[in-house]
Amino acid sequence: MQIPRYSNLPLAGKFLIPILSIFLGIWAIGTLAVGSITTQAQVNGLKRETENTASHVLHELESIHDFLSFKANSIAEIVNLSAVIENKDQQTLLQMLLPLRSSLDLDLVKVIDQEGTVLSDLRSPAIAQAKLQDSGVLQLAQSGLVFSSLIVSETSSPPLLVEVISIKSRQDVVGSVIVGHALTPEELTEILGNRQQQLILLQESKMLTSTLAIDDLIQWSERTSQAFVKEIQIGSEQHFSQAVKIPQIADDRFQFVVLTPLESLHKSQQQIWLITGSFGLMGGVIVFTIGVWVAHVVSRRMTQLTQATQDLAAGDLTVRLRVDGSDEVATLAAGFNQMAKELNQREQKIQSQVEELEHLVQELQQMPQLVQTDKMAGLGQMVAGVAHEINNPVSFIYGNVEPAKEYVNDLINLIHLYEQHFPNPPAEIQTEAEAVDIDFLNAFCT
Repeated sequence: MQIPRYSNLPLAGKFLIPILSIFLGIWAIGTLAVGSITTQAQVNGLKRETENTASHVLHELESIHDFLSFKANSIAEIVNLSAVIENKDQQTLLQMLLPLRSSLDLDLVKVIDQEGTVLSDLRSPAIAQAKLQDSGVLQLAQSGLVFSSLIVSETSSPPLLVEVISIKSRQDVVGSVIVGHALTPEELTEILGNRQQQLILLQESKMLTSTLAIDDLIQWSERTSQAFVKEIQIGSEQHFSQAVKIPQIADDRFQFVVLTPLESLHKSQQQIWLITGSFGLMGGVIVFTIGVWVAHVVSRRMTQLTQATQDLAAGDLTVRLRVDGSDEVATLAAGFNQMAKELNQREQKIQSQVEELEHLVQELQQMPQLVQTDKMAGLGQMVAGVAHEINNPVSFIYGNVEPAKEYVNDLINLIHLYEQHFPNPPAEIQTEAEAVDIDFLNAFCT
């Protein structure tokens, strides 16, 4: 099917296509922008929430560490503890430490002497059977250092956050006390409070403890010095994650990681896009409907104007358009009505002039006969006048010929009498007589 060119489209199409294309394009861009901005705002909000939770976890870990240090110092300050350690009196040491472990809520209280011999190893039920990997901590403790560390277990027991403090006599360091706090899932949950995030403790990619019920290895390669919120996948679920450095622990293999599940975000984003898309679609349908209606109204009026123009061109000068409103089409309709009125008036004037010309043509067609008649009448009158003018002098002359002849004869007789009685007239008279040629006149008259 061949798509018609824009120039061949009807008026409604020419009016509707560019306006709807521009408006729907702007509407679609606006809808996508609103959806993108809203979803991005949710993402940014969830990232900020993850960062805030990481800050909260760091603060809680600092509090736990400070409290653990306080407990370690409380044990180190027991009177005669250094003497008991020097004497390696395990029974007395047990009597001293057992009530303190319960009252201070410690999961581990271990005492070693300067040679590294374990004099006491008190544990809570949570780690009673744990095989702790604490050889490195014990070696450092023999040197009399005060430090914090993490001890993991070869079994499924939770790791321990430990504080090592040296016990000194008046002369030298006699041993060390190692106190530990088990980082159980319940402890991590308590650290998080009522937040929606999850918390895991990693040793490189191995998960030591977590609030999540998973056993998978976590693909984690970032160090706390480069901590930032990023997206990771655990199992089949995606999370925002941010690492938290454990206070006072120099070993960067151990990290807490705050996880924010993205399932609710994805559902929320789907709802937002569904609502935004529905709103955009509904708006597009409304705009399209209004555009079609407006185009129909405009094209209907233009169609009426076109039909009226065709009727006018066909000779119907009585056609008129209804003028609605004061817009451009109404102005055009009013101009058309005025033009049709003026054309009607001119048509009537031209018709009147045509009738006058037809009457004049008829008169011109009759003019030769009238002219001929008038010419002959005038010629007759002229001939009659000429004849009359000729007849009068002729008649006058004819009527006076005889009297004139008689008068001439009388004059000639008189001249003859003068000649008889005056045979020798003067020379002057003789000359005039010769000029007049009296003899010829006499012969002519006789």
